[in-house]
Amino acid sequence: MRIVLCYLVLALFFQACSPSATKQVANAANAEAQAQQLIVAGNYLAAADEYTRLARLYPEQAVFYQLRTADSLIRAGDTEQATDILQYVETGEFDDKLYKTILLSRIALIKNQAQSALSLLSTPPKPGTPEDLKIAWHRTKSKAYELAINFINAVEQRIQLDRFLLDPGERQTNIQSIWEDLNRIKLPVLRELRSTGSESIRAWMELAIINQTMLFKPGVLEQALNSWIEQYPDHAATPTITREILALSNKAVLKPQHIAILLPLTGQYENAAHAIRDGFLAAWYSEQDDKPRISIYSATALNIERVYRQAVSDGADFIVGPLEKRAVDTLLQSATAKVTTLALNHGEQVNSESHQSGAQQIPLLIQFGLSPEDEARQAAEKAIFDGHNKALVITPNNNWGLRLAEAFGETWNALGGKVLEYVSYDQRSRDYSTPVKKLLNIDSSQLRASKLRRKLNRSLKSEPRLREDADMIFMAAFPLSARQIVPQFRFYLATNIPVYSSSHAYSGIENRQADSDMNGILFTDMPALLEPERMSSPINLTLKRNWSTDTSNYRRLYALGVDAYRIIPNIGKLSLQNTAVYHGETGDLYMTDSGRIQRKLLWARFVNGLPSLSR
Repeated sequence: MRIVLCYLVLALFFQACSPSATKQVANAANAEAQAQQLIVAGNYLAAADEYTRLARLYPEQAVFYQLRTADSLIRAGDTEQATDILQYVETGEFDDKLYKTILLSRIALIKNQAQSALSLLSTPPKPGTPEDLKIAWHRTKSKAYELAINFINAVEQRIQLDRFLLDPGERQTNIQSIWEDLNRIKLPVLRELRSTGSESIRAWMELAIINQTMLFKPGVLEQALNSWIEQYPDHAATPTITREILALSNKAVLKPQHIAILLPLTGQYENAAHAIRDGFLAAWYSEQDDKPRISIYSATALNIERVYRQAVSDGADFIVGPLEKRAVDTLLQSATAKVTTLALNHGEQVNSESHQSGAQQIPLLIQFGLSPEDEARQAAEKAIFDGHNKALVITPNNNWGLRLAEAFGETWNALGGKVLEYVSYDQRSRDYSTPVKKLLNIDSSQLRASKLRRKLNRSLKSEPRLREDADMIFMAAFPLSARQIVPQFRFYLATNIPVYSSSHAYSGIENRQADSDMNGILFTDMPALLEPERMSSPINLTLKRNWSTDTSNYRRLYALGVDAYRIIPNIGKLSLQNTAVYHGETGDLYMTDSGRIQRKLLWARFVNGLPSLSR
């Protein structure tokens, strides 16, 4: 028996070494190389077909080729087919399991499901894992943290990733991503991490602190950078990032000597304009360095061009305002803007010219305001991030409500969600029950019961049936309406459907009794109204003492005025560094390519009638 077994082993050995076996291995290698060339060329679907063919030809390597097929399909954007394949791939080896996990995480990221991706990536690579899998794991996890707005952990992952990258181009791309993530982290957090992190983390944090605190002081900046380079001569940020900081500093410095404020100080927007003006002046008074001259003009949509020209003629080299949308549109459509201008609203018109301010390439007309549409879009992003995808929407039956509904719906659909029902309500009416019943399909349930009673000609006891297909509600409402709509949701037993709202549901003034019916509602708002450290900051204490802002309905506009002044030195950085963020009173502010400043807000939940930050 042993002799027979020996002959069998020898036969298999010689068969494996035969020309046909060698040719089979060579064919597989050639096919793999061809599939890889298709991926390099960006022809991902053809590569997927090739890997599928290889999986059929070589069943002993089917798992490897099936994973490659799914990888190629993900690159091609066909996540549905990739998911179907991964569902049936049975992985045994750790490396195959890790590869499958990475692919599933990439699909989750495409669907904006950051937490799902992070959960999948909870087990790190083992010692001995191939380098390409380690690279893919760290890169995917860093992207998941970035999507989750956790830039600290994203930086840590990318620093670890840097150790494995050999290709100079890939390494430089990763270094640039580290720098972009660092620029999104607030200064106090950077300082804390500098004192508690590892040496590699500490070096990056010190460079980011230099960038945030000295960018507008070229002489001090160059000296600080030279000291940093001496301390960390072989750091990955040298010389690319350090040179980038110096170049940005030379372009970004914007220090006007004479600022003109153009606001509608009389008429319909008088109170709003006064709040913005007072917030601006409070920030100006608190400035320690040399302060610019301030001139104030009353400007409306009717006289904006004349007043603007007068301000420039009077020597203003920076304009703040106007406030009205129509006035902003007038500036957008005309060639009136001659100096850098920070409009305090977003116009409806598209700026047809580049309007660059000299060689600095700073937009000549910058639009900054408290856009309600931005809040609706962030509500959609937050709800998708929280795992919801089937929405109900309720807004007032006016232009404002329609704008918020459209902004929410556009973002929601783009992120893969579906709006199941949209209803509007009349703010002047006291009947909020009817629109809520329609939103929740209660009216349909009651109608069916009524028809059944008539058909059977008998009295029937029926319970209204709440729809079961929705998993979130977006509500746009001011406090008086919100305080009546939310109890209607509870009355009709929609307690398990989370409600997301814009900041308008919160008056900005703490009122435990009035807002007790709002418990559980999630809403977005600015740091000045939600962050304890902001609420007790010197500028807010000044506003509270001099203008009683803690009981004012214009608290958000005072904050807008503060940011309108404090953002001016940062405009160059925001316009020239597309990942730069200014952490202001009204939110984390960044600038789009079109010169619009947009805000990332905080989220809070009503708890016992008071807003409580929701992380």
